Amino acid sequence: CLLLNLYGTSISYIVASGSMLSQVLQVALGETDPATMPKVLKQKYVMVISTCVIVVPLCLLRTMGALRYSSLIAVACSVYLTIVVAVKYFVYCADEIVVAQHGTDDQVVQCFWNRRVAADQGPIELAHFSFGRLLSAIPIVVYAYTCHPNVLPIFLELQKPTRRRMNKVVGRAIGMAFVMYAVLGSFAYLTFKDQLAHSEGNFLNNDYHHETATLLGAMGMSLSVVLAIPLFVNAFRANIYRLIMGDGADIKEAALGWHVAISLGMVAMALVPAILIKDISKVFQVLGSTTNPIICFVLPAMFINRAPAHLYSREKVMSAIAASLICVISALALVQDIKSWGERPADVTDSSSNVLTLW
Repeated sequence: CLLLNLYGTSISYIVASGSMLSQVLQVALGETDPATMPKVLKQKYVMVISTCVIVVPLCLLRTMGALRYSSLIAVACSVYLTIVVAVKYFVYCADEIVVAQHGTDDQVVQCFWNRRVAADQGPIELAHFSFGRLLSAIPIVVYAYTCHPNVLPIFLELQKPTRRRMNKVVGRAIGMAFVMYAVLGSFAYLTFKDQLAHSEGNFLNNDYHHETATLLGAMGMSLSVVLAIPLFVNAFRANIYRLIMGDGADIKEAALGWHVAISLGMVAMALVPAILIKDISKVFQVLGSTTNPIICFVLPAMFINRAPAHLYSREKVMSAIAASLICVISALALVQDIKSWGERPADVTDSSSNVLTLW
């Protein structure tokens, strides 16, 4: 299950980075016409090139610690994009900029605190409440916070590996991720609203008017995603080597041939299906409904319930309840997602949904 999660996550990251980087290069170079566009700018070629040039050299590094500088660059790129998206919302709403794309009507970006709302725009909808949307969102949220496969490798490479220090690492990482997710999601929704239903799971596909700051942010986000892939390859390589050689095997001491073969094999197996996938949200939904709940909830519940009967009695009950609940929700979400793939994207302005609005 862990190996499937790392494999699926690598696929989704290759798709995401290739999609964003391809579009950024097309806009920056003025090559947006598919008929005349050079092949090298198309998504599948960009994915192959970025994987060979960036991912392959980094995934051949033997330790997680060797990736610390590339990870720092990835975090910096994510922070930059978060700031750009938030600032652009305030700029657009102050100037009442029009955003339009995907064949929908023009939409004026509105300030959520402004009570003056145009008659044809209606109320500013701050949130949608519907069971189907909730089921679609939960797997993506679970996916977004699944960092478990990399926790142990990071712990083992800390200078002073103690539980207290590792708790700090996890707390700060999750806290930073939560803030960036919240800011990006909130301001992307406030900026584009109904446009998001047509953006193939990527809000950067929307109308940012080809502005330089946003293009740089999208390029930085692409780089951030690409630089994360070697982390998954590192964890995959260590686990698959132990599976082949036995529990006591250490990938750091493996022969060069094994090291290179497992690394390149993992990258190649992830790249091939990535070329065939277009909508990254589907990958997130599947992983968030299958392998991620098992890693985040089911396996921890199994481990803690194997402890002696007199230890962690409260935690055992709580973990069992959480695991059971997430299994039911994940199964329902997977069925909902599979059904929705054959339908048109729901109109986010559908009046049949309960909405929270601010005039």
